[in-house]
Amino acid sequence: MILDLMRRQKRLFAWVILPLLVVGLVSYLIPGVGGVWGHEIGVPFVARVGSAEISPAELRDALFRFLRSSQVPYDRKLLRQLRIEQQILNQLISREIVLQQGRRLGVDATSEEIQEKILTVPAFLEEGNFFLQRYKAILRQNGLTVEQFEESIRYEIMQEKLRGLVTEYVNVSDWEAEEDYRLRNEKARVRYAVIDPASFEGTEFIALDEIEAHYEENKPTYRLPERRQIEYLLADTGRLRATFEPTAEEMQAYYRDNRSEFQVQEQVQASHILFKTAGEPPESVQAIRRKAEKVLEEAKAGKDFAQLARRHSEDGSAANGGDLGFFGRGRMVPEFERAAFGLAKGEISNLVTTQFGFHIIKVLEKQDARTQALEEVKGIIESSLTSEKAEAAARDLADKAYRQTRNERSFEDIAKELDLVTETSPLFSPGAAIPGIGNSPDLSTRVFSMTEGAVSAPQRVPNGFVLARLVQVKPSEIPEFEEVRSRVEQDLLTEKSDTAARSKAEELVEKVKAGRKLSSAARRGRIEVKLSDPFSRNGSIPDLGASTPLDEFAFSAKEGEVSEPIQVGRRLVVAVLTEKQDIDPEKFAAEKEEIRDRLLTRKRQTVFDAFLEGTRTRMQEQGEILVNQTRLDEISAQL
Repeated sequence: MILDLMRRQKRLFAWVILPLLVVGLVSYLIPGVGGVWGHEIGVPFVARVGSAEISPAELRDALFRFLRSSQVPYDRKLLRQLRIEQQILNQLISREIVLQQGRRLGVDATSEEIQEKILTVPAFLEEGNFFLQRYKAILRQNGLTVEQFEESIRYEIMQEKLRGLVTEYVNVSDWEAEEDYRLRNEKARVRYAVIDPASFEGTEFIALDEIEAHYEENKPTYRLPERRQIEYLLADTGRLRATFEPTAEEMQAYYRDNRSEFQVQEQVQASHILFKTAGEPPESVQAIRRKAEKVLEEAKAGKDFAQLARRHSEDGSAANGGDLGFFGRGRMVPEFERAAFGLAKGEISNLVTTQFGFHIIKVLEKQDARTQALEEVKGIIESSLTSEKAEAAARDLADKAYRQTRNERSFEDIAKELDLVTETSPLFSPGAAIPGIGNSPDLSTRVFSMTEGAVSAPQRVPNGFVLARLVQVKPSEIPEFEEVRSRVEQDLLTEKSDTAARSKAEELVEKVKAGRKLSSAARRGRIEVKLSDPFSRNGSIPDLGASTPLDEFAFSAKEGEVSEPIQVGRRLVVAVLTEKQDIDPEKFAAEKEEIRDRLLTRKRQTVFDAFLEGTRTRMQEQGEILVNQTRLDEISAQL
């Protein structure tokens, strides 16, 4: 499509000045989470959405593109904890929902719209001109064909059109715009004292009869939920991994069949010093430029770049000497990217202007695009193959064990024959981690739906596959006093210290209301008083953090007014409003349309997300969305 256009209109690309980045487009190019492009015949689906199926190959391709292009380290344990495969499958399901809803409402993208959007991707441009070879090379680096990428653009356009239909009547009022501006710009300042209950703990002796009385008065709070005990067989993948060692031929074959998995795109490691100009008036921008130019002179004269960054940069990377680490093309704004990739190692740029301000860039290291050699990724391949074999062996052992339980053989006999782990768990409650197994919501749900003596089918758990036999059900109960005595005593100590702290805070409030200053009233009680910096409604006070009740007091009180004791965590705060800074009406008027646009975008996205979530829920309830958990577990095991 775009290639045909290039062939027909070569001269056009030599001079056309292209628009800025289309919002959201690069996120599909760079993260590379693919859509539903087709189906493998005869291969069980991993998910079905309406009449469409998402195949295992499609999910694996999306996973590999994500792993190649993201900043997430390739750590199996972390990836499994994050359930990356589930998250990406959810994205693929959402994409299919959008496509189906779009078709239902007659929404589609024309060839011209797809071409126009591709021509606005900064990663494909050089000084405003589209370069075909760069376009093809970047797609190749990200494991995408031209057809796949153009289909993803089609999806982007369909999504935007569908969002427009769903959110057509969403708007933002003047009142909403002003409230948002107030939230960020109205400021308050308070003088405050903090009364910590912890300082009152251990100041008095608690007698046994008082503890017993507290238990009797509060028995329902100590009720234990229903608990269950299981005997289980575990096919432990960790133990099995030690029994497998991939051969050199197997690793060579894996490397040969999955070379695209080991492609590394061109990258640069750079440091920068940022002088922010966003929102500054023209005269201030000129002053900032002069300051940046002086620092640039120092950097080019040989002064330590990292020290200059720590001293002058207004970016979060300043603490690291401005070091941004390695990044590939498409990660940074176009102006910054062009400068960074155009410098030699050790070279320092002139001032680079972006939407954020003025940058001074120094390139620390460069890496060409390449395919990693087998020796570099040998450890990853060995681990992957070993995990696959251990997972398959564990699943096979668990299936064999399950078949044998039907012959009413004991778990102990089966464990000896198949060399499995067998244990009896302590009692555990719904959703709690199971000792020896860990957190396994699926197994917990299954156990709490079983009858005594029943045996579960093999369940995937963090360390392998488990068969569980329900041994005991202990109904919900209130334990005897001696079982929870230490807990009751601690609860009583906490209650007494909380009461003492509240009494002290209320006493302090009364003194201030009677006319004494907070600082002098607190001094007698040996309570420290502090003066906050000005803070906004969505801001915070460093040693207190964010507190909605404190915000509500500060922005509704009059200057000099004292608060009632405010609960912040377990502590109590007594505050006096010392200053309130109202918004500037002229500045609000100047920013109102920008605020309205920002809020409208956010509001439309919220409405559209709710529409998609509602559609997804309805389809799930009607059985139109199905996930093949077995196939998903198999793909997860290959990570």
